[in-house]
Amino acid sequence: MNQLITKLKSLLATHPQLAEIFRFAFTGGVCFVVEFLCLTLLVELLHVPVLLATAIAFLISVAVNYVLCVKWVFTGAKDGGAGVKATFLLTSGMGFVLNEVFMWLMNIVLGIHYMIAKVISTLLVMIWNYFTKRMVLKRG
Repeated sequence: MNQLITKLKSLLATHPQLAEIFRFAFTGGVCFVVEFLCLTLLVELLHVPVLLATAIAFLISVAVNYVLCVKWVFTGAKDGGAGVKATFLLTSGMGFVLNEVFMWLMNIVLGIHYMIAKVISTLLVMIWNYFTKRMVLKRG
Protein backbone atom coordinates (compact mmCIF):
# COMPACT_ATOMS: atom_id res chain seq x y z
CA MET A 1 0.00 0.00 0.00
CA ASN A 2 2.82 2.40 0.86
CA GLN A 3 4.42 1.64 -2.49
CA LEU A 4 1.20 2.53 -4.29
CA ILE A 5 0.89 5.81 -2.38
CA THR A 6 4.53 6.65 -3.15
CA LYS A 7 4.01 5.96 -6.86
CA LEU A 8 0.82 8.03 -6.89
CA LYS A 9 2.58 10.96 -5.19
CA SER A 10 5.43 10.76 -7.68
CA LEU A 11 3.04 10.64 -10.63
CA LEU A 12 1.06 13.62 -9.35
CA ALA A 13 4.25 15.59 -8.62
CA THR A 14 5.52 15.14 -12.17
CA HIS A 15 2.17 15.81 -13.87
CA PRO A 16 0.62 19.00 -12.44
CA GLN A 17 -2.54 18.85 -14.57
CA LEU A 18 -3.13 15.25 -13.46
CA ALA A 19 -2.72 16.41 -9.86
CA GLU A 20 -5.22 19.18 -10.54
CA ILE A 21 -7.71 16.70 -12.00
CA PHE A 22 -7.22 14.46 -8.96
CA ARG A 23 -7.89 17.38 -6.58
CA PHE A 24 -10.90 18.41 -8.68
CA ALA A 25 -12.32 14.87 -8.59
CA PHE A 26 -11.78 14.61 -4.83
CA THR A 27 -13.41 18.01 -4.30
CA GLY A 28 -16.26 16.94 -6.57
CA GLY A 29 -16.71 13.83 -4.45
CA VAL A 30 -16.92 15.90 -1.27
CA CYS A 31 -19.37 18.31 -2.90
CA PHE A 32 -21.42 15.41 -4.26
CA VAL A 33 -21.75 13.96 -0.75
CA VAL A 34 -22.81 17.38 0.58
CA GLU A 35 -25.31 17.82 -2.25
CA PHE A 36 -26.67 14.27 -2.09
CA LEU A 37 -27.14 14.43 1.69
CA CYS A 38 -28.89 17.81 1.44
CA LEU A 39 -31.12 16.52 -1.37
CA THR A 40 -32.03 13.36 0.52
CA LEU A 41 -32.73 15.22 3.77
CA LEU A 42 -34.89 17.80 2.00
CA VAL A 43 -36.90 15.19 0.08
CA GLU A 44 -37.18 12.44 2.68
CA LEU A 45 -37.39 14.38 5.95
CA LEU A 46 -38.83 17.73 4.94
CA HIS A 47 -40.88 16.49 1.95
CA VAL A 48 -39.62 19.25 -0.32
CA PRO A 49 -40.46 18.55 -3.99
CA VAL A 50 -37.54 16.94 -5.84
CA LEU A 51 -36.79 19.79 -8.25
CA LEU A 52 -36.85 22.44 -5.50
CA ALA A 53 -34.74 20.23 -3.23
CA THR A 54 -32.34 19.66 -6.13
CA ALA A 55 -31.94 23.41 -6.57
CA ILE A 56 -31.32 24.08 -2.88
CA ALA A 57 -28.84 21.21 -2.54
CA PHE A 58 -27.02 22.30 -5.70
CA LEU A 59 -26.61 25.87 -4.44
CA ILE A 60 -25.18 24.67 -1.12
CA SER A 61 -22.78 22.43 -3.00
CA VAL A 62 -21.68 25.28 -5.29
CA ALA A 63 -20.71 27.39 -2.27
CA VAL A 64 -18.57 24.56 -0.90
CA ASN A 65 -17.15 23.92 -4.37
CA TYR A 66 -16.11 27.55 -4.85
CA VAL A 67 -14.16 27.66 -1.61
CA LEU A 68 -12.42 24.34 -2.30
CA CYS A 69 -11.64 25.20 -5.93
CA VAL A 70 -10.07 28.54 -5.07
CA LYS A 71 -8.20 27.35 -1.99
CA TRP A 72 -7.06 23.89 -3.09
CA VAL A 73 -7.92 22.64 -6.58
CA PHE A 74 -6.72 25.38 -8.89
CA THR A 75 -3.54 26.46 -7.18
CA GLY A 76 -2.65 29.99 -8.14
CA ALA A 77 -6.28 30.87 -8.83
CA LYS A 78 -7.29 34.41 -8.14
CA ASP A 79 -9.52 34.83 -5.10
CA GLY A 80 -11.38 38.06 -4.76
CA GLY A 81 -11.58 39.50 -8.23
CA ALA A 82 -15.14 40.53 -9.01
CA GLY A 83 -14.80 39.33 -12.61
CA VAL A 84 -13.60 35.87 -11.53
CA LYS A 85 -16.40 35.55 -8.99
CA ALA A 86 -19.01 36.72 -11.49
CA THR A 87 -17.79 34.32 -14.15
CA PHE A 88 -17.61 31.48 -11.62
CA LEU A 89 -21.21 32.25 -10.68
CA LEU A 90 -22.21 32.36 -14.35
CA THR A 91 -20.66 28.96 -15.07
CA SER A 92 -22.21 27.59 -11.89
CA GLY A 93 -25.53 29.02 -13.03
CA MET A 94 -25.22 27.12 -16.28
CA GLY A 95 -24.34 23.99 -14.27
CA PHE A 96 -27.45 24.68 -12.18
CA VAL A 97 -29.63 24.87 -15.31
CA LEU A 98 -28.08 21.68 -16.71
CA ASN A 99 -28.61 19.94 -13.37
CA GLU A 100 -32.27 20.96 -13.21
CA VAL A 101 -32.91 19.95 -16.83
CA PHE A 102 -31.24 16.56 -16.36
CA MET A 103 -33.15 15.95 -13.12
CA TRP A 104 -36.46 17.01 -14.68
CA LEU A 105 -35.87 14.84 -17.72
CA MET A 106 -34.76 11.76 -15.80
CA ASN A 107 -36.99 11.99 -12.74
CA ILE A 108 -40.16 13.65 -13.98
CA VAL A 109 -40.28 12.68 -17.66
CA LEU A 110 -38.58 9.26 -17.60
CA GLY A 111 -39.58 8.30 -14.05
CA ILE A 112 -36.07 7.40 -12.89
CA HIS A 113 -35.77 7.48 -9.07
CA TYR A 114 -34.39 10.84 -7.97
CA MET A 115 -31.31 9.31 -6.31
CA ILE A 116 -30.24 7.50 -9.49
CA ALA A 117 -31.08 10.56 -11.57
CA LYS A 118 -28.94 12.69 -9.25
CA VAL A 119 -25.90 10.44 -9.71
CA ILE A 120 -26.23 10.56 -13.51
CA SER A 121 -26.89 14.31 -13.51
CA THR A 122 -23.85 14.91 -11.31
CA LEU A 123 -21.57 12.99 -13.66
CA LEU A 124 -22.79 15.01 -16.63
CA VAL A 125 -22.54 18.38 -14.88
CA MET A 126 -19.09 17.46 -13.50
CA ILE A 127 -17.68 17.50 -17.03
CA TRP A 128 -19.08 21.00 -17.59
CA ASN A 129 -17.79 22.15 -14.19
CA TYR A 130 -14.22 21.02 -14.65
CA PHE A 131 -13.59 22.69 -17.97
CA THR A 132 -15.43 25.92 -17.27
CA LYS A 133 -14.14 26.43 -13.73
CA ARG A 134 -10.58 25.62 -14.76
CA MET A 135 -10.79 28.17 -17.54
CA VAL A 136 -12.35 30.84 -15.29
CA LEU A 137 -10.13 30.41 -12.26
CA LYS A 138 -6.87 29.97 -14.15
CA ARG A 139 -7.55 32.94 -16.40
CA GLY A 140 -8.69 35.27 -13.61
